[in-house]
Amino acid sequence: MSDIKEKTLRLIDGLKATCQSYGMGNDGNEYKIITQVFLYKFRCSILDQLTTNSLRFKW
Repeated sequence: MSDIKEKTLRLIDGLKATCQSYGMGNDGNEYKIITQVFLYKFRCSILDQLTTNSLRFKW
């Protein structure tokens, strides 16, 4: 498995464990929470890469 895929699976497993510990496991809201947090982290990492790259190339 690639490194990105392993990190993604670990992130999802961690989010599922957190939902389970707060009593939201196997619930419809669990899917929503995991999806929203995953997309938030993905968007933040993309924005971080864009700002890092734009700072590197000054015109």
